[in-house]
Amino acid sequence: MPQISDGNKSDIRAMAKSLIVGQLVAIPTETVYGIAADAMNELAVQRMYEVKGRPKNHPVIVHISKKELLDFWAEEVPEFVKKLIHKFWPGPLTIILRRSKNAQDWITGGQDTIGLRMPNHE
Repeated sequence: MPQISDGNKSDIRAMAKSLIVGQLVAIPTETVYGIAADAMNELAVQRMYEVKGRPKNHPVIVHISKKELLDFWAEEVPEFVKKLIHKFWPGPLTIILRRSKNAQDWITGGQDTIGLRMPNHE
C-alpha cells in the first residue's frame, strides 16, 4: 500500500526514500491525491499501473520538481510553451510535448508524447 503524506518535511523525506527503492507513494497535487512511482523505474511504474487498474497504453503524467528537468523528459519545447510554463508553473498545468529518449514506453503508453506537470507542492 502506498504511503500517504500530509506534506510535512519528515514525510517528504520518507516518501522520497520510498520512491528511490521502487515503492509507491500517494502525493497531493492542486487537484487530487495521486499514486506515484519513480518514472525511471520500470518495475515501480508497472506496479503503479497494476494498483490503479490502469491500461498499459494509457500514459501517465510525470511530475517534475524544477523547470530544468523539462529538457530531460521532452524535446523541442516551443517558445509559447515556455511562456505558459513561466506563467503557470508551479501549478495545475499539464503540458504535452514530444518525448525525449529518456521518456520510456512504460511512462508514455508507447506514444511519441509525454505529459509533464510541476505541482505547487513540495
